[in-house]
Amino acid sequence: MVMADIPQPQASRRPLRLLFICSQNRLRSPTAEQVFAGHPGIETASAGTNRGADNPLSAELVEWADVIFVMEKQHQRKLTQGFGAHLFVNLVAMPGPGAFAEKSKGGMRGHTDAVSFPFNGDDDPDDGRIAPSPDFVSLVGLRNPKDVPTRLMLLQDVLPLLSPADVDELKKPQYSIRAQRTFRQGTKRILGTEHFVIDAPVLKDTAGGTYVRYSHSNVTPPVNGGPAEQASNQLEACCNQTAKPVVVQPGDVLIINNRSALHGRGEVGDDVGGQSRWLLRAYALDTSKLQAQKRHQGGAAPHVLFP
Repeated sequence: MVMADIPQPQASRRPLRLLFICSQNRLRSPTAEQVFAGHPGIETASAGTNRGADNPLSAELVEWADVIFVMEKQHQRKLTQGFGAHLFVNLVAMPGPGAFAEKSKGGMRGHTDAVSFPFNGDDDPDDGRIAPSPDFVSLVGLRNPKDVPTRLMLLQDVLPLLSPADVDELKKPQYSIRAQRTFRQGTKRILGTEHFVIDAPVLKDTAGGTYVRYSHSNVTPPVNGGPAEQASNQLEACCNQTAKPVVVQPGDVLIINNRSALHGRGEVGDDVGGQSRWLLRAYALDTSKLQAQKRHQGGAAPHVLFP
């Protein structure tokens, strides 16, 4: 581990909290805890995933940590399955090569999160267990030295710019929607196959207004060059035309309605470690009318949703 690869806190903020996890908390994770304990601006702790661990992993430790390191894939799996609902997702530039590292440093076009999951109140056409996409996306600012903007595209600004014909096309159940890259690995592991929806609308009229689900690289029209593709191209063009930049600074909390807005970001840049933009992302969903089958079974906490 190279310390330059670990996000560094600002001098005026509390120390960065690192949690190291192994199986028994007897050799590997305590050793890592001690190695990094003397580094300036760092607080460390360690735990084990097994029941007999010297210091068993707990929800309190997960919530305490800013960054969590695991020794093996099985530890990551146990962490996600047992404590996934307690985790924020770190949005920070990743070091090294690979598709995820490249994506973390680039810009991002307008999209809604968990685009292949159904709207709240709807069922997935092939698997009724699948829970809805989040109602809200929250972004908490921890560091943004280059003022990288989050770009907001509000549906109330976009719809008036679309023609009635394009709106009608976007409301037809004719688009194929693929799970976004960050959701593919996990959903494939749980479902046994990549999540994919066929013949779905991009826009839907509800009692609460018009909802949207869209991602330029994961929503595909039925044919190339037809009115459905023209409508989705116009939607993206109008989103770009109306996009509002919001710079999320340390201490800021930005809450995005995932039903009535798309969001993207500017170029993050190649800086990693203590120089990169760092946000925490969390999701919120109204589960007051959620069916029991849409929650994870097998001993998971009741607020952990499927998949």
